[in-house]
Amino acid sequence: MKVAFIGYGGIAKKHAEIIKKINPSVQIFSIKEKLDSHINGDVKLLDFKNVSNFNLDAIFITNPSFLHVKSIIENYNLGIPIMVEKPICVNRSELSKLKQLEELENPKIYCACNMRFHPMITFLKKYIKNNISKINEVNIYCGSYLPDWRKGIDYRKNYSAKKSHGGGVKFDLIHEIDYLVYLLGFPAESKKFQSKVSNLEIDSNDFSHYCLKYDSFFAMITLNYFRKDKKRYIEIVREDGTIMADFVNQKILNLTSNELLFNLNYDGMEKSYELQMEYFFESINKSQFDINGLREAVEIMKIIL
Repeated sequence: MKVAFIGYGGIAKKHAEIIKKINPSVQIFSIKEKLDSHINGDVKLLDFKNVSNFNLDAIFITNPSFLHVKSIIENYNLGIPIMVEKPICVNRSELSKLKQLEELENPKIYCACNMRFHPMITFLKKYIKNNISKINEVNIYCGSYLPDWRKGIDYRKNYSAKKSHGGGVKFDLIHEIDYLVYLLGFPAESKKFQSKVSNLEIDSNDFSHYCLKYDSFFAMITLNYFRKDKKRYIEIVREDGTIMADFVNQKILNLTSNELLFNLNYDGMEKSYELQMEYFFESINKSQFDINGLREAVEIMKIIL
């Protein structure tokens, strides 16, 4: 099997390590427009002009966010399955271009949102299905400190700090909206508020708040870049009690009965990347993506944009 990456930064290296762990025989390439750069390890360089003749089994789009749609358009007609890192696009003009691709028969595009595969999300999905109780309210929060995200890298020079490069919490923390849709479906209506409110030296938005209306309840999502004591949770207020999943401490509690429902003793986020990659390769074999294919990814971006 041969796979190639467009953009070989931190997330690409993480994916490549997982691919090798799943199947050590996979050949990994990095597609370059100019073969003038060097990549260490087992990754080989592949000339952009020769991609169509190279019999690749998959392409991973892991370049900066504002280049994702350009890379999709340049490669989708090859008929090769594509995994594109979130966000799939960063503005409404790009969204319109993706909508045109929706008309194609079975476009093999998957948008990578690994938290759908987090063991805690998997538990919640089954729990909600098997323990039926009316939901009255959902609260989701994700706050952390952008300068702490990437050790050894000046946060001001990273894409997250730059609006023109697809930076901002609404894109970086897309997982919260994505996993809400995965758990409870699409809302009937949505409103958003976003701003730059902290003293971080960035021009992207560091705060976003969403109000999502479902048929019988509302969901609130709050995201930020400036919280130094990181917090990440989903709270589901139901008729028979409140369920809270704390992703930092990796526990799911019934707050009403003070019962521990689920507890992880390993890194659930790291595991989610492995499970996502397994799903991607299984979907290649089936020639379809059951979750977060192009159409679903586009609908989620409609909410965000």
